[in-house]
Amino acid sequence: MHLLGGAVVNQESCTQYNILKIAQQLLRWTGAAEYGDFMERASVNGILGTQRGLLPGEMLYMLPLGAGVSKAGKQHWRDSGWGTPFESFWCCYGTLIESFAKLGDGVFFQPKSVPSESSSQSVPQLYIMQFVSSELIWHAAGLKLHLRVHTPEPLVQPPRPLYEIIVSFETLAGAASSPR
Repeated sequence: MHLLGGAVVNQESCTQYNILKIAQQLLRWTGAAEYGDFMERASVNGILGTQRGLLPGEMLYMLPLGAGVSKAGKQHWRDSGWGTPFESFWCCYGTLIESFAKLGDGVFFQPKSVPSESSSQSVPQLYIMQFVSSELIWHAAGLKLHLRVHTPEPLVQPPRPLYEIIVSFETLAGAASSPR
């Protein structure tokens, strides 16, 4: 973190990586949805914006904070916050590469199963934490889940929905039964 006039002006990109690991563990321990909400915001705001568009190897070391700040602007330690493909390799490069590889970790969350009211068997549960087109082999339920998310165009014409979400299931081969 860098302070300028007593105010935080940026953070190392590694901090998002570390706080996401903590939030994921808290979500596992507590099952509290606010940790999942935080993980989504941290991934969108603190991870996705650190890769410079379609330019591989150009990542951001210090993420500017505050209204109206620019990632391209002069940083306190160099002319631009962006790294270069061959001359820069800060610690954040490694953690950011891993963070991009882990983006799918936060789409689904399976809490501990709870006992059914009508039988002694536990009922598997699954939370959809992010609306991202994806598939999941859900062994606990004997299902394959398909999540498709479409964004209608254009977004600016209400009352059209912002998202169209389609969830479908198929039974896994050899599964004894599927939940209701």
